[in-house]
Amino acid sequence: MQTDTLVEKSTKSVLKNQILLDERINNVCQKVAPLWTLENFVAVNPYMGDTDKKFASVAQELAYIAEINSTMPTDFYLDKIKTNDIATQDIEKALQFHTSNEIQNTDDFLNSINTSSNSNQSKLGTVIEIAIDVNHKDWQRFATHKMSVWFASYFDQGKTPLAYLQKKESLFTSWKKEALIDKSAEIAGLKGFKKNVKNIPNEPLHAIEYSLSILGLKDKAASFYLQRVLMNLNGWSGYAAKIDYEAQLENKKTNTVLEVLAVLTSWELCVYLSLQSDALEQAWNKIVFNFENIDEDNIFNPKVHQNIILQEALNFSIQRKLITKFNSPQPSNYQEIIPKEVQAVFCIDVRSEVFRRNLEQTNTKIQTYGFAGFFGFPVNFFSLGQNQSKSQSPVLLKPSIKIFEKLKKNNEIKSYLNQLRLREDIKNIWKTFKSGAVSCFVFVSPLGLLYIPKLILETFKMETDIDKFNFFNKSKKSKGRTVSLKSENQNGISIETQVEMAKNALTGMSLTENFGKLVLFVGHGSSNKNNPYGSALHCGACGGHTGEANAKIAAQVLNNSKVRFGLKEFNIHIPDDTTFLACLHNTTTDEITIFNEDEINPKNTMVIDSLKKNLSDAIESTRAERALKMLETSTKNIAQRSKDWSQIRPEWGLAGCNAFLVSKSERTKNQNLKGEVFLHTYDADKDKDNNILQAIMTAPMVVTSWISLQYYASTVDNKKLGSGNKTLHNITAGIGVIEGFSGDLRTGLPWQSVSDGHKLQHTPTILNVIIEASTEALNDVIKRNKTVQNLVDNGWLKLLQMNNEGLISNRYIGNLKWEAI
Repeated sequence: MQTDTLVEKSTKSVLKNQILLDERINNVCQKVAPLWTLENFVAVNPYMGDTDKKFASVAQELAYIAEINSTMPTDFYLDKIKTNDIATQDIEKALQFHTSNEIQNTDDFLNSINTSSNSNQSKLGTVIEIAIDVNHKDWQRFATHKMSVWFASYFDQGKTPLAYLQKKESLFTSWKKEALIDKSAEIAGLKGFKKNVKNIPNEPLHAIEYSLSILGLKDKAASFYLQRVLMNLNGWSGYAAKIDYEAQLENKKTNTVLEVLAVLTSWELCVYLSLQSDALEQAWNKIVFNFENIDEDNIFNPKVHQNIILQEALNFSIQRKLITKFNSPQPSNYQEIIPKEVQAVFCIDVRSEVFRRNLEQTNTKIQTYGFAGFFGFPVNFFSLGQNQSKSQSPVLLKPSIKIFEKLKKNNEIKSYLNQLRLREDIKNIWKTFKSGAVSCFVFVSPLGLLYIPKLILETFKMETDIDKFNFFNKSKKSKGRTVSLKSENQNGISIETQVEMAKNALTGMSLTENFGKLVLFVGHGSSNKNNPYGSALHCGACGGHTGEANAKIAAQVLNNSKVRFGLKEFNIHIPDDTTFLACLHNTTTDEITIFNEDEINPKNTMVIDSLKKNLSDAIESTRAERALKMLETSTKNIAQRSKDWSQIRPEWGLAGCNAFLVSKSERTKNQNLKGEVFLHTYDADKDKDNNILQAIMTAPMVVTSWISLQYYASTVDNKKLGSGNKTLHNITAGIGVIEGFSGDLRTGLPWQSVSDGHKLQHTPTILNVIIEASTEALNDVIKRNKTVQNLVDNGWLKLLQMNNEGLISNRYIGNLKWEAI
């Protein structure tokens, strides 16, 4: 056998290194968490690209490489210890959990706590960051501003007035063409910037490799450096990741993050070459050396490690209180033998817990259930007069079914559609006029005065004409809207498909027998003014939209006699006099709207009358409970917050969430969970093959962990992983917000969403997932699903098992092992 020549060996070595480098670059791009637009803002786990590693390891890595905090400051935890929110036993448990910790004695650990923020780790940075120290000019601000403005123009939804942007070309190609004619960088002092851009290869991957080569970065050092570069502009990187994520759901391939990274590294290289000097060279060589000497498996900062243990103690503290609540003796649930006249299915959202509890207390004949707010009907929904659909489903799904909104009275549809289209046209023309290069000045001076009456009305929380089009309007026209299960070509959804979807939905809800006279599907959404993050308060299971459309679809399908006949084959028998009602819960005002009351069987008039009284009482009780949390003196003020354009906290959203309970509905009887727990109804006795359990653990459980970790990250590091001060937000490109007049696209939640200005309204904790199922069933699902395995084995959520007596009896400790509680 002929041996390879030296040339062949060298060539193979180069090719191998090239492949490894390409893999490293792609792996770094995969770490970026997607960022959805303001129109359909979706809670997402900002650490989702790192869930294959332990939480503690990721916290150490992010702290060193990107200067991101994954815990609160030490003093926060010390205050919790002083007030006994964190007890000695919680610290003991945390120390046991971190067996590698040198100190295992609680007193010794507390005495060793260091409140200083000094780090003995070597300094890291990007070229632009180092150039600031060398040249004493804020190149970071300049570069971030230039890139952010360009990305905003490129990603703008067809509204940008910058005609020179070649949007038909790829992102990197378009940027390079624009950079070659832009003189601002050279005017600012970056000599030869355009020449340096011209020398960069045209292919994004090659451009990154070219930059890394000149900057002297290779192997792991290149990975760490690129990670820092992306995290320094993680807003636009996240939006690019969203584009790639959605393409992947459609089995398409895009490389938007890679192209963004090519732009960022090109800027790095051009700044390096334009400012080249001995001082910059020496400073950069030190940084390269530090990147090269990072040991990925042994990144360790004692201060970070100490805070991770304190955070773990806080996690166990909250978990301990939950266990005590559920395992304490409860009053007898004698109410269970009473037949239910009304069943109401709410979204698992934590805000539903408050309303569900108050509604059940008004009448023993009402039983509530928890299920994802799209109610098992993922669809693309076309609102009246709209040509663009909205995806009414969790972002983990890609719906293929199209549903169109219509009016119940066909004789009104033509005039109503004309009104809607006219209003939309006027709005678009007006928006163009306001943003025009010349006309904007005319708008601001004399025409801006026309907004004074509207401003006065909204200041005093009075209704304006625009309010009449509000999604929560109770007018006849709003209630007169329904959905058509037929598509535009009249094919629609077949009865067979409707039966299958109905069967899956009812089975997933554990609602397959003993139907009441009325069954409510209660979607939810929030109404507020002047709030860029308004969609963040809508339904996460509906892609950042309200659940109205899904509730209407679910009710219409299940009220269909042909569907009910088909369900009998699956042993689901719905009585003829049972009516499914589509409802909407406004989480800002706590009002409940019933959309198809006219379909109720006349025999059930007394039931609906009683229900309306019960709903009214529940609304008042829920408002009173929320008033205490909002520091309001009157329940009237709670409802008025939705009309206040200056209100930076119209409601608390999901702040305070700390647990996800998957169990029989009766487990929450007599339990006040304070709006902090996601509730999903599940009956393991009806799930012999664990299919429903698997669906819950791979979808709702993942989504709730995303929500929890978004609130967590926005609390522990609002500067890097949140969106800062809401009062300084400016909407850019119709996509997201920047804070102030310039900077990166902000991610996560504003500070006002987690703090009332004096204290936190969201206690940062890892989500506790409590599931009423056997440990064998839970292990079966964990073994079969890598995503679930990563979450539970690496500490991204805490898994607890509830036994068939309703007691939390086991805690998951990793590798399919459990410890008794």
